[in-house]
Amino acid sequence: MYDRTNADTLDYHGSMLMDSERIDAFRRAIDQVVRPGDVVLDIGCGTGILSLFACRAGAGHVYAVEQGPIIEIARRVCHDNGYQERVTFFENWSARIDLSRRADVLLTETIGNAAFDEGILGWVIDARKRLVVEGGRVIPCAVELWAAPVQVDPFPQALAGWRDPLLPFDFSVGYGLASNNLHPVQLEVAELLGESACLSRVDLGGEIRDEIEADASFVVSRAGRLHGVGLWFLAELAPGIILSNAPPNPAPSWVHWLLPAQRRRTVTAGDRIDLHLRISENGCHWSWSFGGGSAESEIHPQTTRRGQLTSLRPLSAGSEMTPKRTQAAQVDLFILQAMDGRTSMEEIVHKVGVQFPDFLGGPEAARARVLELCDTYRCLGPRAPAA
Repeated sequence: MYDRTNADTLDYHGSMLMDSERIDAFRRAIDQVVRPGDVVLDIGCGTGILSLFACRAGAGHVYAVEQGPIIEIARRVCHDNGYQERVTFFENWSARIDLSRRADVLLTETIGNAAFDEGILGWVIDARKRLVVEGGRVIPCAVELWAAPVQVDPFPQALAGWRDPLLPFDFSVGYGLASNNLHPVQLEVAELLGESACLSRVDLGGEIRDEIEADASFVVSRAGRLHGVGLWFLAELAPGIILSNAPPNPAPSWVHWLLPAQRRRTVTAGDRIDLHLRISENGCHWSWSFGGGSAESEIHPQTTRRGQLTSLRPLSAGSEMTPKRTQAAQVDLFILQAMDGRTSMEEIVHKVGVQFPDFLGGPEAARARVLELCDTYRCLGPRAPAA
């Protein structure tokens, strides 16, 4: 089967370069905020376009951080445009790097479809603590999460299929699980059932936490079928410079998220819809519930981990549970402990084969797992000289 991983990565980043709303807003913000000689930290640099804007705005040096393979494009583009002496690249997560000099400006475009779902709060908290000067400037300076009750037409097939399966059996149990996920949609203004509201605003230069809890009440302004609540962001990149994917979305780099209701239901003008939302684990964990007024309350809060099922098992794990490592976890632990900076790759593979002769399916499978863990934790490096 043809592997489209590289093609999809290039398509994704290429589409962001073609998003004029995104590019122009960040360019203007960088021109306004970056001063000649500034040290700039660009977290999630992608193709490096914002780092290049910072150089052009007069930055003395830019630290560009990107943990994905697209960083190779960024390095080449930086060289081809003559900025290689002013940009230092880190192929890593920003939480795992150190800088020789703290940055004057923190620049990051880790803005999710719903503001906080790409971990922007955690990256900023860590960077401001360790990598940026006290009082350093931040782009964006503030991020808001907005929401409105919606009727989505057509209803997402990933949800609808569980209620209307082609097979002559009841698969509605799958709808309950599927509706515990954020679903991508492109909302039009006509699909909003009521006025939108700002659920949370975070000043990225102030005191911030990586958890959000919000309550909102929406009054239905037109009759329709309530499918859930739509989410989008508004980012103030710099004073007076706003970037948003609010319906109708002008920034194609982003879509909207739908927080589905467990039960789609008819609503009429004047009905009230209450939303309770909690975002934790730096944007990984989302929990929400609906209720209020004449709208029947949900049976239980819904929850997801950034678009993935929390579990197909009953959510019954509590403090009384006693977790135990599986054999696969034992193998991974053994491999990681063997990565001591002195033992070669082949020696680790050999040790794994001796310790777990029947589990990994031979040296090639063992080597593949060692390489996978090396890549995950950025462990690869030259062998240390003998003592």
